[in-house]
Amino acid sequence: FKNTLVILTSNIGAEQFLNGSIGFNSTGQLNQQDVERTLRDQMRPELINRIDQICTFKPLDTKDLISVAERELSILKNSLELDKRHIEWAPDVRDHIVSSSHADIAGARNIRQKVNELVSTLIADALLKHPESDSFFVSINNNAIDLEAKTR
Repeated sequence: FKNTLVILTSNIGAEQFLNGSIGFNSTGQLNQQDVERTLRDQMRPELINRIDQICTFKPLDTKDLISVAERELSILKNSLELDKRHIEWAPDVRDHIVSSSHADIAGARNIRQKVNELVSTLIADALLKHPESDSFFVSINNNAIDLEAKTR
């Protein structure tokens, strides 16, 4: 472990962030002392005393989660462009992906899964039926993802 940086992560206190009992004071500033107190209540002192620094991350807000959804859709777009295909999406698609991923509770990890489940799967199905399709538009129709596939 010479010249090594070890990073430990934990969800300790995450439920308290969600119900508002720790984390932010009336000015919206992170209350580091409350977070550390919760951590010390749940972890053994032998471990905590060996930790040089404790960093607290605030939960992602809706704007952050939409940004993650946009990034995941852009990754899909870049992947399709390698195959000379093009995709565009309506802005409300990002909102739908975020809300269906339950990211407000589970965090951003589920967003990638939802992009794969809701968008990539539709594209794969469309390509199986019409392999010549090279342009896709994703929108929301009746609270569900709708894919329009075309050949340019």
